[in-house]
Amino acid sequence: MPVKSIGFLQEVAERAVYRLPPLSAALVASVLSFFRRIYQLHGSEAIVLVHYNEAEKAFRLSCPKQLVDGNGVYQYDATERFDDYLLVGSIHSHAEMGAFHSCIDAEDEAQFDGVHCIIGKLDTDYVDIKCSLVMNGTRFRLKPMRVFEGLKRVRVEEPTKPVVMVRSSVDKLTAIVPSCGEQIDLFRQRL
Repeated sequence: MPVKSIGFLQEVAERAVYRLPPLSAALVASVLSFFRRIYQLHGSEAIVLVHYNEAEKAFRLSCPKQLVDGNGVYQYDATERFDDYLLVGSIHSHAEMGAFHSCIDAEDEAQFDGVHCIIGKLDTDYVDIKCSLVMNGTRFRLKPMRVFEGLKRVRVEEPTKPVVMVRSSVDKLTAIVPSCGEQIDLFRQRL
């Protein structure tokens, strides 16, 4: 017989602790540059996958083959793995929209434990970033400055909510992975 609770036990709040180091400002800047370039070329969203090597305390980003448009990332290949690296999450863009975890994102991430970040407002000088840690389908909000180095909280006149920007000026598309520049043709504006 299913039981919702055991009367003599206290309820325990769900919690998760993010223990990875932040991604370097150079990696964050390369991701932002990549997302802005894809947005400029195709008006679409894009995704990169985040891999981590515990022994080396190093991140590696990969740019999977993907099917996207201005409203979403509809399919992507998350099967690529690298020796000694664990797939620990994703970063995707929301083109000109603000950063938020949409119901599509929530469905995708429910089966993908890890850190998931969204970068929005690519058409402005100051981007909007939201990050979460998802474990067993439960979302725990993270401060972007905990996940990414090189961020600075700023207030802008329009819109009036706080957003963050990347301070680094790395703008090489190939800084993510050498093959990303060759994969641009895989991004499609319309399905």
